[in-house]
Amino acid sequence: MGIEYRNTSDYYFDNNDRNMQGYLFQYTLKGHGMFEINHQVYQIEPGQAFFIKIPDDEKYFCPDNLNEDGWQLLYIHFEGTAVKPYFDKIIQKTGKILKLDPNSNVLQYLLKLHNDLLNGMKIPPFVGSEIVFHFLSLLCRTLAYNQDAYSLKTRFAIEFMENEFADIDSIKNLADKLGISLSHFTREFTKETGTNPIKYLTNIRMENAMQLLTNTNLSINEIAVKCGFSCGNYFSKIFKKNSHQSPYQFRIEKR
Repeated sequence: MGIEYRNTSDYYFDNNDRNMQGYLFQYTLKGHGMFEINHQVYQIEPGQAFFIKIPDDEKYFCPDNLNEDGWQLLYIHFEGTAVKPYFDKIIQKTGKILKLDPNSNVLQYLLKLHNDLLNGMKIPPFVGSEIVFHFLSLLCRTLAYNQDAYSLKTRFAIEFMENEFADIDSIKNLADKLGISLSHFTREFTKETGTNPIKYLTNIRMENAMQLLTNTNLSINEIAVKCGFSCGNYFSKIFKKNSHQSPYQFRIEKR
């Protein structure tokens, strides 16, 4: 990944003729560039990005009349068979040209990652996959499942999970707070978000557990309790099921 500044027309890529494969996400920070798809040319402004598979039928380039801002862009390129479902979901929902608020979690995550890499952060085995997975999860959550389109009950449930994930005893108790049955809550939440509430809550707990494993010296049992799991053994079982490695292995590899 990287941040680049381009201002001449020799910056031109035909996506049918690339010597690499994978997926490319490219976000405009300043200035503008051009993106061509199906013989239609679009100007990509600040706050816009394109997300493409390589190779495919697109072109992107600097126009001849760029001003002093040029085209300042943030890009990340990655590959892997597990990416396709996320890519398909996002493109189906938004198309290949995306709009992202500069303050969005997605962009802030990429900017922090870029800064960490500039400051010498190394990516050990398996952590690159975790980085891509987290980026794609944030992108899906922001774009494919836009919370602005959710019902008030679903938005309340998500906010409650994100703030109180350590203290939620059961999804049924959350449904009770909303004044609806567990089956109705599960059905509506899954319909709107694409994920059942138990899995959604588990994902939030996993993300927080990964942060604590990486950035603290807390024991596995302490992290389990802080993230809402009943004990260290159960936490380790769920962690390994979701990440295919134990919390201890994850911590060692991250450090």
